[in-house]
Amino acid sequence: MFNCNPERNHTEKVMSMFERAAYTPVFIVGLTFNITALCMFCRLKRWTDTHIYMFNLLAADFLAIIFLPFKILDAFCEIKPSILCTVLLCTQYSNMYSSIFTITAISIHRFIAVRFPFLTKALASKSKITAISACFFIWTLIAVICASNYDDLDQIN
Repeated sequence: MFNCNPERNHTEKVMSMFERAAYTPVFIVGLTFNITALCMFCRLKRWTDTHIYMFNLLAADFLAIIFLPFKILDAFCEIKPSILCTVLLCTQYSNMYSSIFTITAISIHRFIAVRFPFLTKALASKSKITAISACFFIWTLIAVICASNYDDLDQIN
């Protein structure tokens, strides 16, 4: 499962050393801040659409941070294609796609609010439902993307 003595060229060795040095502080700081943000969100009494989108970004970052120790392990001992490798790939892409799609949803939401202010004010009660629906759609889309990556890994093995 692990290959701790891989044949690597100079660039791969330098990149591996950088990953070893960078991932550990990113994990410690990221986990600390994500847990702090999660505690702050748990204390909110009234959620707005912005809180829902921000929580979605927090969930994506937390998912990436939780699996970062395995990326650190991969920097020390290369992981051969396996189910763990697929999970790492899936979490990396989940974070990236979730962030991109959520920020896009926020931008569309804000554009509509600026372009149609009276309509937005009239439909303000439905903005939370819209935000929840958008986040649900984003995670469904990400699950489909991850499932297609899993099929690609099966073809490699």
